[in-house]
Amino acid sequence: MLTGWLRRLFPKSPKAVSLRRCNPRLETLEDRAVPAITVTPNTATTGSPGLIAFAQSLVGKGVTISNVTLTGSTAAGKESAGTFTSTNGGSNDVGFGSGIVLSSGKAVDVMGKAPNWNNASGTTTSLSLPGDTDLDALIAPTQSHDATILEFDFIPSGNTLKFDYVFSSEEYLEYVGSINDVFGLFLNGKNIATVQGDDPTTPAVETNATVAVAINNINTTFNKQFYHDNTTGKPVAPYETEMDGLTVVLHATGTVNKGQVNHIKFAVADASDTILDSNVFIKAGSFTAAAPPAKAEPVLFKPYRFIYRPATGLYYGIFNVINIGNKAATGTFHLEFAKTPKGVKVANAQGIDSDSHNPFITLPTHTLPVKKAVRVGVVFRNPLRVPISTFFRSNNLVMQVVNTDT
Repeated sequence: MLTGWLRRLFPKSPKAVSLRRCNPRLETLEDRAVPAITVTPNTATTGSPGLIAFAQSLVGKGVTISNVTLTGSTAAGKESAGTFTSTNGGSNDVGFGSGIVLSSGKAVDVMGKAPNWNNASGTTTSLSLPGDTDLDALIAPTQSHDATILEFDFIPSGNTLKFDYVFSSEEYLEYVGSINDVFGLFLNGKNIATVQGDDPTTPAVETNATVAVAINNINTTFNKQFYHDNTTGKPVAPYETEMDGLTVVLHATGTVNKGQVNHIKFAVADASDTILDSNVFIKAGSFTAAAPPAKAEPVLFKPYRFIYRPATGLYYGIFNVINIGNKAATGTFHLEFAKTPKGVKVANAQGIDSDSHNPFITLPTHTLPVKKAVRVGVVFRNPLRVPISTFFRSNNLVMQVVNTDT
């Protein structure tokens, strides 16, 4: 391990180390420029009100949290977690303006300085912390080190959890394929920090696989649609952070137990050794699990009754319209006929919609209560005597309910 540590700090090839890292230089006024990302280190520990407030900054609608714990470094000058803000709202760095950052090194080291932003070739801090067994399972047989973990219980008011995050690292791009730093988000024990794409661990590189967010899985070779390189364009890096590479803003979703206690665990760590740091940025207020908004959803069901009267040569049907949403609908409702069987016409149509050009019948009500049927009479002229049973096969009859007031 010691030899590997020295090899990574002092590689044989001079190309692996930038000149700025080897050669001392005088400090300039530019070195003192305000960073685009400002990190406030977290010193709050498990059980303190400060840590609850730290985690609470992530929470949006529909979530109540409790039992917050942090595993990582809170030692002065080596804090591995913090809150961050971006002077440009995130447009030129991680993609959002504020949140928390968890790191396998010092959280403050994500800050880049103008004008070059990515000024060091290998930002690294060894925290002398253990890894995490859940992360180990994502990158097996590799072991993780210097893990920083934030976890808490939460009660959601909805069934689906959502939040936004960005993974970044100093391992990019030199150590892709060998050092697999990783981020995991474990919802009730299952990792939902994943992307759909190439799986580099399969012999033929399986596509449309579910892969973890890690160095080897997201880079310029694999799943590059999720990756931003921050080493191109030097001396001025394209993204205003010290990290050599970062993902696009990723969106995590997962099914939760509504109204019950669930558990979430955010974990980031180095892999194989404790050199070169990786981080995860989590967007403030994006951790949400709100119940879906109330909405009306009128649905047309097959006929309640359908008869033929020889005296008129017409077919008479009664259809049910039911609002299957969770909110009553009000307005002027049209039953539109987008398609009818060949030769069939709507004999009692009350007009032609000016936008869709479909014939329509106006429903006899301005209110559709939740889960209650409204009956609508429909009269068809059917000179070709198309059997009624074929009306409802192969999409021969297409009808829809439209609220013309919205």
